[in-house]
Amino acid sequence: MNPIKILITKTFTSNVQNVAKHNILPTSPLIDHICSYSNMITNKASSYPGFIDTQSYWDLGGHLISTNDEDIQNITNYNKIITISQWETMHYWFDWFHSEDRKYITTKYDFLDIKTETSHLFPKLMFKDIALL
Repeated sequence: MNPIKILITKTFTSNVQNVAKHNILPTSPLIDHICSYSNMITNKASSYPGFIDTQSYWDLGGHLISTNDEDIQNITNYNKIITISQWETMHYWFDWFHSEDRKYITTKYDFLDIKTETSHLFPKLMFKDIALL
């Protein structure tokens, strides 16, 4: 059986006021909390059976204003992360997704107002080779 890939888009709709309500230091950048959440989820998921690999990306939403790497590193309004993880089977991913560990981490960071969209990616089995003229 081929491994499956899961694409998860996490959009963070939180704001500074929402973070302050949860007794988080107002001087802490919101982006640090987003990174902490993403890292905790990834670290815990990687300890689960069937986990193969994961990669996360900031989604700039087509608003790239520069091709200069330094400018990209200085963008401070990131609010969306796309993660593609690979699992041995759907069963293993399902166990992780519904685990108490994942629920605990998600609850701990609920102040980020995370909106999640999930897609299950399977390899395309048929390939039609079309000659490019």
